[in-house]
Amino acid sequence: MSHYNTVFYELLKLIPRHEFENAVYRHQGDYRVRRMNCWNHFATLLYAQISGKDSLRDIEMGRPYQIYEQVFNKALERTYRITTKHKFKFNNPYNAFQPDSITKLVRKKA
Repeated sequence: MSHYNTVFYELLKLIPRHEFENAVYRHQGDYRVRRMNCWNHFATLLYAQISGKDSLRDIEMGRPYQIYEQVFNKALERTYRITTKHKFKFNNPYNAFQPDSITKLVRKKA
């Protein structure tokens, strides 16, 4: 499968990342940030601007939900395959893969 850079990626390449990071550091933009750092926020705002999005919901719905549903179902199938001998079962599989649940699980193992 061939790889092609998107126009969005090409636009992001025009912004010197090291200068952006220096400005963030100088102004403490990522101070106490847990999830969405300044670069991700900037990329989201740029995406919203060039795609003509009007609200956060428009930004969020920019990609078809089927992508995430398919990835979730593949992860769930893999989990069932790995844990079949342990009689493992999710009470509510969709809650099991919430980002907060995964973060807590990873932190417990670390």
